[in-house]
Amino acid sequence: MSSDPFDMDPLTPAHFLIGGPMFFHPEPDVSNEGPSRLSKWNLVQGLMQTFWNRWHIEYLPQLQVRGKWTAGCKPLVVNDLVIVKEDNMPPARWKLARITNVHPGSDGKTRVVTIRLANGNEIKRPVVKLCRLPVEDEAEAS
Repeated sequence: MSSDPFDMDPLTPAHFLIGGPMFFHPEPDVSNEGPSRLSKWNLVQGLMQTFWNRWHIEYLPQLQVRGKWTAGCKPLVVNDLVIVKEDNMPPARWKLARITNVHPGSDGKTRVVTIRLANGNEIKRPVVKLCRLPVEDEAEAS
């Protein structure tokens, strides 16, 4: 992994499963099939899909802490690396972005930010559709 803070290639669950980022098309969902009905390839695919589902359900919500339900959280700032949450997208298609500009409202709270995607496009997104990725400094502080 690169030590460049502006690198858009993060460590993902795919690195643990296959040793690198995923560049293949998603397989049909076989996570609900019984192991006796699956070939070895489908069994491995089912295990990988189960891992992705657990990562999506258990880990991602921890990244997006709701301020009104907790004792406070750090607001998104310029250069934060985020996952752009999109409904009904497979995990291999989630987009990563870096915040380039924040747009605080009249009350001073940031609800919309401008992000730069890996392909260079800049778009505006609401903060509730973004999950900040933990960085080394935050991990050491907690």
